[in-house]
Amino acid sequence: MSAAVATSFQMLPIAADVTNSDADMANAVSRALTRHANDAKAETNVELQQFARATKPTEASSASPGVTALVGASAGGLLGGLVLLVRPRRTLDAARPASVPSPATAADVRGQM
Repeated sequence: MSAAVATSFQMLPIAADVTNSDADMANAVSRALTRHANDAKAETNVELQQFARATKPTEASSASPGVTALVGASAGGLLGGLVLLVRPRRTLDAARPASVPSPATAADVRGQM
């Protein structure tokens, strides 16, 4: 069982891991936390209420392999595009002379006249 809360978050999620996936246990933890928080309400000025009871899942909660592959490919394409945008650009070097062909030698022009 795990419970975590952020200071800016108004709800306290309670989750069970694979070995303790019993909804009754999650409900018992929720009732115990609620009772403990309400016993300390005078000192903390915090009220905790049970929002919803835990239920057993009817199916797996993970995404299908196709959706997972599509999201991964999209993320890879986005990261590749960002890398192309931030890579250093080639600058024109003003000190480099322009490339000009050299004069042809006599051997190169033989037979062309």
